[in-house]
Amino acid sequence: MLNYHAKTTLLRLCRFVSAQCVKLWIRFFNGVIAQDIVSIYIELKNQYQLLEDQLISKETEARKDIQNLITIKRIRGRLIRHMRRDVKIIGEIQFINISIEMISITEAIIKRDSQNEEINRDFKSRAIKD
Repeated sequence: MLNYHAKTTLLRLCRFVSAQCVKLWIRFFNGVIAQDIVSIYIELKNQYQLLEDQLISKETEARKDIQNLITIKRIRGRLIRHMRRDVKIIGEIQFINISIEMISITEAIIKRDSQNEEINRDFKSRAIKD
């Protein structure tokens, strides 16, 4: 578990201390390194969990946004259908209004023509009397 530099340093120390002391140092350094690795692993695991939670949160937000977009598209489609229907109804109303105006104009023309005929008859009857 020790790297090359740590092993060579311990071997140099072996000249001055007993083998049992070196074994204790190796256990200590291996334990310290193992503790560092475990603490790094735990920290990375916590960061991973945090990132995973953030990802799940973002996915949830994205799903809500997609659902909102689908709802907006449905509402937009309904509005377009209603607008088309309303435009059709407005067109029909305008056609009816134009038809009513044409009928009233036609009635006015007929009334005027009938009045003109009466005036012509009166004029002819006066002309004949004179």
